[in-house]
Amino acid sequence: MSNEIFRIRRLDDAAVHDIVMRAAEAARAAASADGLSGEEVKIIPEFFGISILGALNLEETPPKAGRYTIKTARLILQTTIAVDRNRPNETTTIRFVLSRGAENELDQLQISRDIAESW
Repeated sequence: MSNEIFRIRRLDDAAVHDIVMRAAEAARAAASADGLSGEEVKIIPEFFGISILGALNLEETPPKAGRYTIKTARLILQTTIAVDRNRPNETTTIRFVLSRGAENELDQLQISRDIAESW
């Protein structure tokens, strides 16, 4: 598993939402172009507020610019490839996690990659 952490300029909710959703759309298009679809590909965008808000449902109403309600945004990209019936399936998971810094601090973007095998 590889793990990289970047400090990035603070983004408001509208920018965070736009980036995550555009990345999810691009991942779907790339998977489709490679002939991958259905159960072998999972693309999961998630947005969380402070602990009392929990998961935020932003599908119908995208957040407004200038607000900082999103405390954590996560995009999970997962592919499972069956090589052949005599070998285990290979699952690759990449997680992009944006965590808010304290007031006026830089945000943190963590990118992790994990490869696992399963029957």
